[in-house]
Amino acid sequence: MQAQLHQAIHLICAVMSVCFSFCILVLAVLFKNTARRPRLYALAFLPVFMLNLASALSHDAETSAVLVQNADVLLLIGIIAAILSRTGAVSAFFSITAPPAAITTIFLSARFREFLYVHQPGPMLTILIAAAVLYLLKNEKGSEGLVFWSAVTFAASGPANLFLRTGIAAPTAPLLSLASYIIMLRYFYKVFLKHLIDEYESTKKKLSDMDRSIEAEVKKRMREVEKVNRKLLDKSKADPLTGLLNKAAILDAIDGLIASKPDREHSILMFDIDDFKDINDNHGHIAGDRCIKTLATATRNNFRTFDLAGRYGGDEFIAVLPETGTRLAVAIAERFRKTIDETSSPHFTISIGVSSYPGDGRDARSLVEIADRGLYRSKGKGKNAVSYGDAY
Repeated sequence: MQAQLHQAIHLICAVMSVCFSFCILVLAVLFKNTARRPRLYALAFLPVFMLNLASALSHDAETSAVLVQNADVLLLIGIIAAILSRTGAVSAFFSITAPPAAITTIFLSARFREFLYVHQPGPMLTILIAAAVLYLLKNEKGSEGLVFWSAVTFAASGPANLFLRTGIAAPTAPLLSLASYIIMLRYFYKVFLKHLIDEYESTKKKLSDMDRSIEAEVKKRMREVEKVNRKLLDKSKADPLTGLLNKAAILDAIDGLIASKPDREHSILMFDIDDFKDINDNHGHIAGDRCIKTLATATRNNFRTFDLAGRYGGDEFIAVLPETGTRLAVAIAERFRKTIDETSSPHFTISIGVSSYPGDGRDARSLVEIADRGLYRSKGKGKNAVSYGDAY
């Protein structure tokens, strides 16, 4: 009865060893990009998986016992090979070739199987190789410390195999081996979990860097689009011939100025080229366009930097003088008229009408109407003159 119980315990331990070693091998396959040594440790469990599986499937008690005892020996040799290996090729070759070679030899050679069963070198080899592993890992810390304690448990299973073969203590050796596998599984769990966390952090950092890069690129593109839009907007507001503001833009500028500074005085000058129709008729439209461009250039060069200027239509122009009263506006207009009168190639003169906010109107169109009235008054005075409404 006791023998059957011991056999059942050995079988359960063998099955559980197969399960644990299989899980460890699966982890090694899944985490291909982790560190080399943990993956070699995992590959070293191939003998455990194959020998314990063969032991569980074997109907011969002698063969089964021999396979289980030597599974730990091959595992510990594989761990030493992983520790000492520089490239991983030696450990990988041993782990792949040793299990089938051991199983084949044990099954085919009855004399060898009998030698292993009678003399049982497995426990002594387990103790010696586990001691070597402990020596190699004596200074290791962190996750490698679990491999150290797994080797300690393996080392303890050797004496248990030698001296605790009968009675209630008989299952001690397989249970210690199983505990070693559990400790190693814990080791792989920590190592591969850390690998997952590192990959997550690395991916998170890459995504964060990518987000910043994309955000920077988006901002750059937005600035480029805004720049293009501003250029398009500037073009839509610009008069194509003179480069000054067009009619709609200059009227918007007047209304915008009034809205932003409603408690200040502002003035506008409206002027055109005297006898412009005669210039076109006598000298051609090219000469007329040249006069318009000359007047536009003079307008840009002779008004203050904060003043605004635009082409109202044909040869008519408007200059906006922010925070400028009527008297100063008339003086500025007179000075500008004299400047134009001194032009040559071609020579032409201008007439100017002046209006001021808020006395002459409270919006662009009212002010333009008063300035236009002053312009026609200048024409009536003989042209080349400045007029403010009906006053002078």
